[in-house]
Amino acid sequence: MQMRVWPKSRYGQFCSFNAIVQAGFNIAATMLAGLFMTLMRMAFPDNVYGKDYCYRLIPAWRMPFLCAALVLRS
Repeated sequence: MQMRVWPKSRYGQFCSFNAIVQAGFNIAATMLAGLFMTLMRMAFPDNVYGKDYCYRLIPAWRMPFLCAALVLRS
């Protein structure tokens, strides 16, 4: 669909910009996911909840993004 929407004379520029924006969002999302896991690790310490208990909360990180994708996809 992008090939039909974007102008043919500048298609390469639009693709490059799209790749740069996606890379930026991927970097930001990865940093936020790491921060979330660090905060959950502090909230659920290993000596009380056991080793790597915080990794059970990964679906809690993914759920808001999956819901937003579902709404925006419809």
